[in-house]
Amino acid sequence: MIRALAAAVRLRACTTEQLIAHTEHPLRRTNHRRPPITALRLAYRLASGYTPPFKENAAIVAALRAGGWPARLALGADPVPDHSGRRHLHAWIELDDQPIATSLPAHTYLADLTRFPPT
Repeated sequence: MIRALAAAVRLRACTTEQLIAHTEHPLRRTNHRRPPITALRLAYRLASGYTPPFKENAAIVAALRAGGWPARLALGADPVPDHSGRRHLHAWIELDDQPIATSLPAHTYLADLTRFPPT
């Protein structure tokens, strides 16, 4: 957990593209304990302030992967455009192909776009 927390703080200054690149690094070891999502999110927010949810989730996935959890960042879009014709993007964290740390089951109603790292 300490390695993941240190990674969350270290990754606060990375761009979104750099965070995506960090998610694609291979795991050195696999951690089978419960992932510290809340602690990572809190450490990241305290270190960097508000960031867009996509960037925050990318940093959390990179930190989890640094700690040995095989987490992935999933990206989806609303299936129906809003009144202006736009589709809103949503990002969530998956562990063993199951969404974690989300208040809504986003994977059940959003159009699935991609995952980082890809399988």
